[in-house]
Amino acid sequence: MYLHKFVALIFGVLVAFASNAQDLIRKVPHDATVVVSFNNKAVFDHLNIADLNLTLTRLGLFQKINGDNGLQTSKIEELGIDLKAKAYAYVRGTDSVQYIGALIPLSNRSQFESIIPKHKKVELVNSLPTIYSADRTMRLSWDDHTVYVLGGLAMDYYFRKEEVINRYGLIANAYDAYEAEYAEEALVDSAATEWEAYDFDSVADAAAAAAAASAEEEELDYHIVGPPTLAGVDTVGYDEYGVVDSILNQDEYADDYYTRYDSITRHNDSIKNELVKQWVNAEMALMLTDSYKSFDPKRLPKLDANTIAHIHAKDVFSYYKYLYPEEIMTDLFGVKPKFNYGIDGIDASVVVQGNKLKLVGSATLDKTMASYYKEIYNKKLNPKFYPFLDKDILGFFSFNVNTEAYLKNLPKIMESYYGSFMPRYSNFVSLGALLFDVALDQKAIAKVIKGDNLFVLNGVTKVDVTYTDYEYDDNYDYKEVEKTKTETIPQFLWMFSSDDTRIFEKIIQIGVQENELIDHDGIYQVKENGNSGITVYLLIKQGMVFIGNDFEKMESIQSNQYSGKGHAPYVALAKKNNLSLLFNTKRIPVLLDELDIPVERSIEETVADLQQYGDFSMTSTGVKGNRVTGEIAVEFPNKKGNALAFLFDVIDRWSLKIKE
Repeated sequence: MYLHKFVALIFGVLVAFASNAQDLIRKVPHDATVVVSFNNKAVFDHLNIADLNLTLTRLGLFQKINGDNGLQTSKIEELGIDLKAKAYAYVRGTDSVQYIGALIPLSNRSQFESIIPKHKKVELVNSLPTIYSADRTMRLSWDDHTVYVLGGLAMDYYFRKEEVINRYGLIANAYDAYEAEYAEEALVDSAATEWEAYDFDSVADAAAAAAAASAEEEELDYHIVGPPTLAGVDTVGYDEYGVVDSILNQDEYADDYYTRYDSITRHNDSIKNELVKQWVNAEMALMLTDSYKSFDPKRLPKLDANTIAHIHAKDVFSYYKYLYPEEIMTDLFGVKPKFNYGIDGIDASVVVQGNKLKLVGSATLDKTMASYYKEIYNKKLNPKFYPFLDKDILGFFSFNVNTEAYLKNLPKIMESYYGSFMPRYSNFVSLGALLFDVALDQKAIAKVIKGDNLFVLNGVTKVDVTYTDYEYDDNYDYKEVEKTKTETIPQFLWMFSSDDTRIFEKIIQIGVQENELIDHDGIYQVKENGNSGITVYLLIKQGMVFIGNDFEKMESIQSNQYSGKGHAPYVALAKKNNLSLLFNTKRIPVLLDELDIPVERSIEETVADLQQYGDFSMTSTGVKGNRVTGEIAVEFPNKKGNALAFLFDVIDRWSLKIKE
């Protein structure tokens, strides 16, 4: 009869556990533009803790910690960090300040507190022990379960606004004399709104009351004080602009001007730092009291046992607002760009898959842009190219697009990109896109160049190159002398399909007629004008165009004597993906030897290890649903059990080399 109570108890424990497990992500503001998740458990499950501790000891981490605190710590487990829980970092931006935060899980508060440097002043802020950076624009606080890190970066363009300069007592220095005129078209002034609308004292009091009853002991004051007074800069009673300009116009006082400029810069920086410090404190108070709506965990994928980190970036192109502020673009070009490129967000994960380390990413497209790119990437590589993917090649690059769809959709894409960037001229952009669409016969061009491309790097070879030099006699008279030198050049072959080769044939006819091409019984040599040593040949055969610099290979292709056989893994990679790039890593030592490139003794072992590596690859399967996906991967030697462990082993060996 107590069964229902027992079930209720178990359910309550599970709910409480799940709630606690999500506490950290719930501290991330809902409007964070970037969120990075660190799967600590996955990281340390792939590493041998004893080996890791030895590496960190050799790198001097524990010596640094122990030296500051008189400890004897030699294990990462003794730092108080929870090695089984997830940690998070995030970015939240406003027009005036970029907040960069981190949430780190704790397993043992006292252990963590023991590694805090003794010279650091610990203050009680929001009822939490807190330490600040030297300029107090970054703070670190902690409780029994979490370390909270929050810093702020002042946005320079915001502090160049005239009204902001006047509001906070800044001095417009010589480099800011252009006085940007921002008014109705400005971004939302979030900092100014908070400045005027928020009572920071009340926010601090509310946060303190919610956190603990001992709020009266706290040392935080959110009220913005007057601009700090800087020695040597009297900000009252004179025209700062006039003084700077008058000094600038007098060369004899250049040294005085630069001294004054340095003083003005330090004056402005002190005010900015004071503002950022108080904004950071207010932001931290709001986060600690759950005053912000939480970030939705459903926007992040579940991290499996092999995913060690994930990054989620929402509306990534909005960062152009901070790199190229709309007000400045408006002032320079007379337009207010929208920066709408049809990409809603980007996700990427770092994955350990046995001995392979992968960065798997995707970009989420809006519905319209996804439809364009689905058509464009609806193309596969010509199977006749597979035999050229030999296992001994140095690398290859395959890129396949539907030429007809590309030409059809390109005007729409350009109109979307540049029409949003320059709305005033959107009609002109639309006209240009229409003319492009009308002028081109998309179907005819698609027959000439179908859109499948394969570039193969077969290796390198040495050739003798002649060049002209000059010799001088005792009277400094010179004469031209022909000399020879040995150059190492790549051996490459580029191929693509064509259902209509007439244009290429006509170009060849003109080239032969103008003595720019040399006919070798159907293989055409491009005359070399320089002394690069690279001689390019052109061959058209059975709807395929070949361009390369290996004449013997061209002859074998023309006579159907080419004996290459596609390496199954390479063929599968090129066949599966719209874009595939591969580099045969194990050939690097041989390549270095062929090129006579000396190897430093300190990295000889690392270079030798490359012969045991797998391939480095970059691939994309195109668009699936509304996402364009891609992957970068490298396969490491099977020495330490997995890719992450091998990487730390390499770092460990490097640390020993450095000490030697």
